[in-house]
Amino acid sequence: MKKRMRVVLTITGLSFLLAVGLALAGTKVADVIRMEHKDAFAKHTKGIVMFTHKKHHEEYKLDCGECHHDDKGVPLKLKPGDDVKPCLECHLKGKADKKALKGLSKDAKKKEMVRYYYGAIHENCKGCHEEFNKKKTGSARKGPAPVSCTKCHPKKAR
Repeated sequence: MKKRMRVVLTITGLSFLLAVGLALAGTKVADVIRMEHKDAFAKHTKGIVMFTHKKHHEEYKLDCGECHHDDKGVPLKLKPGDDVKPCLECHLKGKADKKALKGLSKDAKKKEMVRYYYGAIHENCKGCHEEFNKKKTGSARKGPAPVSCTKCHPKKAR
């Protein structure tokens, strides 16, 4: 009976330690993230963006919530290592249908586009870069943060 009780307590204790360890571990985020989501597109037409996660957080001093948000667009209060849902969990696969965008106001078009992963990523990254450039140079298109396709998307290897 004592031996059985000891085994049960040992298993319970180890299970508890494992659960606590997993809860505290969070998610390891790569320093550079390859922004390739094969299930988001049938075919990428441009080179895959290599997002410098560590550089944006440490060197540019961006808070996690500046990119990661809830379903209402409110920045999440995160710290490095917290679990974060991937973009595709909320943003639809692919691109907004061009026919669906016809006749919409600029704001309505933007709202429709960010429902999709493609639009959300471009709006988030490009929008932030344009805002940063405007502060630095007065021009959204000219400055240190890239805003053109070729500055973020490397040429595809043939």
